[in-house]
Amino acid sequence: MHRRLQEEIELALERSLARQRWRVDGAKVVMIFAAAAAASLVGPALQSEGATRLTTWSSIMLALATLGLLVAIVADRIRDPDVTEALADAKLHGWSDQETADELFRRLYKSVTFNESVVSIVLWVSFAQVALSAISGTLAVLAMLTDASGG
Repeated sequence: MHRRLQEEIELALERSLARQRWRVDGAKVVMIFAAAAAASLVGPALQSEGATRLTTWSSIMLALATLGLLVAIVADRIRDPDVTEALADAKLHGWSDQETADELFRRLYKSVTFNESVVSIVLWVSFAQVALSAISGTLAVLAMLTDASGG
């Protein structure tokens, strides 16, 4: 592969790796805020007069949303290329600079390719988690409104 082309591809792969990390971290931040907002509504709903089906369901939805957040945190396995290991291999096997650069390029490509599935999983989990948080908060508000209206 022509060296200039390889450099351009490496830059694109590095940008992809950074974008993958940003997307996963951003999704986790959104999920944390969604769960916190839902919890801030469910808490007062649970303190109102007597538990109703709405408060029970809002609590269940909040528990599922929290579980979704934990799943996303566990699923976040974004890989970075192991440069230290590649350099150790290069020294051990006596690779030239070009062979070492080729190995680093291969590892970067492999990391970006693997990360696509991780990003997809975390984003789908985040969509479901935010929806559960919204449902939980809505049910909590309805429970408080029903309680306030006396019925």
